[in-house]
Amino acid sequence: MPKVTFLDKNNNLIETIEVPEDTTVMEAARFYSKNEHIPGIEAICGGGCVCGTCHVHLTEESLKKVKPLDEETPERAVLEYTDKYDEKYSRCGCQIVLFDQHDGLVVKVP
Repeated sequence: MPKVTFLDKNNNLIETIEVPEDTTVMEAARFYSKNEHIPGIEAICGGGCVCGTCHVHLTEESLKKVKPLDEETPERAVLEYTDKYDEKYSRCGCQIVLFDQHDGLVVKVP
């Protein structure tokens, strides 16, 4: 089972969560946190990639573990309207599906 670590905007540890494969970063933050949810990840649309409220920044090392952002999906357009959008590091947590190869993924809540 992959583990994902959530950091706050100052790079302080919020929580490391172990989740079943085929769980998104957004689902990990909303449904598997021992604190009921990760602060800053509201996921208002429930994973539909239309609101950007699951916006996270990937670390440099984590970028190597996930597929690059597909320009043909709505994710880029959604991200461009979020606060603290970063062309290189921003992703919607609902679009990152975790499998064993993603174990150790680190995301920062902007």
